Amino acid sequence: MPSTTQTRLGCEIRAYRIRHNMNQGQFGNLCGVTRATVHRWESEAVRPSVGAMVRLSEILGEPLAVLFDKAGKSAV
Repeated sequence: MPSTTQTRLGCEIRAYRIRHNMNQGQFGNLCGVTRATVHRWESEAVRPSVGAMVRLSEILGEPLAVLFDKAGKSAV
């Protein structure tokens, strides 16, 4: 069961994507992942990898530590 912090990241990814008129495949291309991976992030089935978190930080314009908090991981 996903935590509340994971829910926040999945919702944020989806909101950004919709705000920028992108489908999951387009956002996946921007992130360097598949459409299926974006779907799993948004549905909270999986958390983004550390490498994906770095890219999401750049795309979403949020500090990496904030995204780690939203994903329920501790920033190192």
